[in-house]
Amino acid sequence: MATVDLLRNQHYELLDIASALSLHLQIDRIAETPEVVHELLSNLMGQLRVHLAMEDRGLYPLLMERGDEEVKRLTRDFMDDVSGLSTRTRKYSLRWSLPRLIVEHPRDFARETRELLQELSHRIDREENQLYPLLSRYEAN
Repeated sequence: MATVDLLRNQHYELLDIASALSLHLQIDRIAETPEVVHELLSNLMGQLRVHLAMEDRGLYPLLMERGDEEVKRLTRDFMDDVSGLSTRTRKYSLRWSLPRLIVEHPRDFARETRELLQELSHRIDREENQLYPLLSRYEAN
């Protein structure tokens, strides 16, 4: 399987988990199912770490090596952005590391989770439309 296909499959998995997590972000659902919420959250963070690592080790070096100056600029922009995303998700994961914390602060959890999911969705959309077409072109050569 080509790298771009693998990365796209990871996007589908991330979006599936995000969708399932979104269904549990009502305040009453959080209180009823904190373990389910926490498990979905753990799955999302684990999948995201793997995905970001694959981009760091495979996608970005390839584009920086083979790309023209415009591709390199775009790749650097994505690399800078992913650094910030990694930091934010790490802080988020630490803040919501226990089901008890989620239950004690459901409104904050729901708000922060919606923000994170929106950021993730936006990032995936940008990758799919801007970065992965470049990767497909370079993998074909």
